[in-house]
Amino acid sequence: MSWIFFTLLNVFGNGTATFILKKQTNNPRLGYVGVMLISLLFSALTLFPFFLWRFFASPILFSNSLGFFYFLGSLFFNILAFYFFIKALSLNELSFFGPLETLRPFFVVVLSLIFLAEQPTLFLIVGISSIVIGAVVLQLQKNLSTFIKKLFHSSAPFFVVASTFCFAITSLFDRQALHFIDPMKYSFLLTGGLVLGFIFIQKISKKRIERKYFYHSTFILTGILLAIGSLGIGFALKAASPNVVVPVQMTRSLYLSFLGFTVLGEKDYRRKIVAAFLMLLGVFFITR
Repeated sequence: MSWIFFTLLNVFGNGTATFILKKQTNNPRLGYVGVMLISLLFSALTLFPFFLWRFFASPILFSNSLGFFYFLGSLFFNILAFYFFIKALSLNELSFFGPLETLRPFFVVVLSLIFLAEQPTLFLIVGISSIVIGAVVLQLQKNLSTFIKKLFHSSAPFFVVASTFCFAITSLFDRQALHFIDPMKYSFLLTGGLVLGFIFIQKISKKRIERKYFYHSTFILTGILLAIGSLGIGFALKAASPNVVVPVQMTRSLYLSFLGFTVLGEKDYRRKIVAAFLMLLGVFFITR
């Protein structure tokens, strides 16, 4: 199967999990760190059987020690990225997410040029630009001038951009690490590492998680979805450069809009149709 299939699998898994978790982040008894910790824990439990299957078939982790160091780099920036991401969600300024998250492909292209010496093609630039414009059209709830003014009156934009930048860095580390490890093993190790990182953050916050939340069906479901997303992006980055994988990931905003339309009854058809056309056109150019 191609990298496009696995990238879209990531869009489905992570996009649906994000859609479900939006309401949970404002739970005063749980907190945004607790939400992420429990979801990641169930994600790790879901991935564990796949890890065992691949490990028993080939009882090594990294074929070269370099892979382990790339893994540590990815883990560090993933913890930061998830923390910033869930913090931004908790501020309930969702209007910033779509437009600012679309900066990720540009960060990836610049970082790939600097650290991997990967030259962007004309088709790639046109494709990324089309996806970004489509995502902005889709997500920008108010006029552009109002959006720009709000940028300087909330801390949410900082956390969204910080999360976006950290996720861009992790895609480069993941791409390098996956040269030396099976994606199923890697997905479990990375998710398990994230769980340990969030346990540490939870301890610092000194906020106790009530036991009942560990049996909550919402978090079990989001954990499974995050596991699907993790496997999807692992196989995608194993097969292709972050330069093409990450822009296609940004079609997640189109998928979230579809969920909003079908589940929440959101309208504004014309804007959604224009955005869908632009984003699909971008995917076409990127895959040339």
